[in-house]
Parts: sequence; structure tokens; C-alpha cells
Amino acid sequence: LSGVLDDCSCDVESIDEFNNYKLFPKLWNLLEKDYFRYYRVNLKRPCPFWHDDSHCSIQDCHVKSCKPSEVPSGIKGGEHNKFSFEQVFQYLEDINVWAKEQQECEEARKLGAIDNTISDQSKVAFIDWARYDDSLDNFCEIDDETSPDMEYVDLRLNPERYTGYKGPSAWRIWNCIYEENC
Repeated sequence: LSGVLDDCSCDVESIDEFNNYKLFPKLWNLLEKDYFRYYRVNLKRPCPFWHDDSHCSIQDCHVKSCKPSEVPSGIKGGEHNKFSFEQVFQYLEDINVWAKEQQECEEARKLGAIDNTISDQSKVAFIDWARYDDSLDNFCEIDDETSPDMEYVDLRLNPERYTGYKGPSAWRIWNCIYEENC
């Protein structure tokens, strides 16, 4: 594929060069980060659309899951990495104490007065915002995070590629993609 693209002020070669030398290295660097590398999923969950044995016709077609010891603690921490409201408010109170101490400093007076206090009304608003944000996590059907069948997958060990997945199960999936979603 080469040449000028219709309705575009560039050609295929310049887009290809941009993708390969500018975009790809940045995306690859991002994908190397643990946050994008590990994905938690229940591979044993039954298909919600039809009865399926979930087996591929090819012998070596499978997803390699991680051993728990291979997943960084910051990734599998989940709820353990979140702060409670009490911890956040204590942190804010500590900041207020520090700010009051700093106001006594000559340099702090030169910079001007900054109100670091948080009103009770604002604290209530923060709680409401957090509840709203937490409710957004449930906008679609997701795997049960407490299911014992949940496991981590390292996407670097399971890259996107032609898997050779074939047979009746694959045909059914592709038919749904093309007939229902396109």
C-alpha cells in the first residue's frame, strides 16, 4: 500500500513512518508499565450469549495466566491501595496543621495567604463525589472480583496476534461480530 490518501493531506508512507518511529515506541513504553501489562479476568466464566465448550480446534491455543507470585503487589492490591475517607480527612487535617505552622514563617507571609481549610460542606461533597465515582464502576456487567476463578494475565506473554482460533465456536463469534455489530 502506498501513495496519497483520499481526503488526507499526507501519503501512506508518511503515516507509516509516523506510526513506526514516533507512535509505536511511545505506546510500547506505555504498554511495558505494570498497569497496562496485567489484566485480571475469569477465564472459566461461561459464555453469557450461548452454550459453548470454550475449546479451540488447535491444540496449543490457550491463554497463559500468571502465578500469584509473578504479579506485582501494587497491581493485585486492589482495595488495599485505596484510601478510606478517614485516611483522606486525616491527611487533609495534617496538611492544615502543617499549613498553620508554615504561616508563621516569614517567607510564607510574603507569598500571600492561602486558605487550606476544608469546610464540612466540602467534606460532605467529597463523600458524594466518591460515591458517584464508585457507582460508575458498575455501569456494565463485570467479572465478580471476589470469584476464586479470577486470575491475572500478563499481556506481554499473551500478545495480540493471529491465534489460529477456528472451528464452530470461532465461526459463531465472528458471525455475531459481523452480523450484529457492523
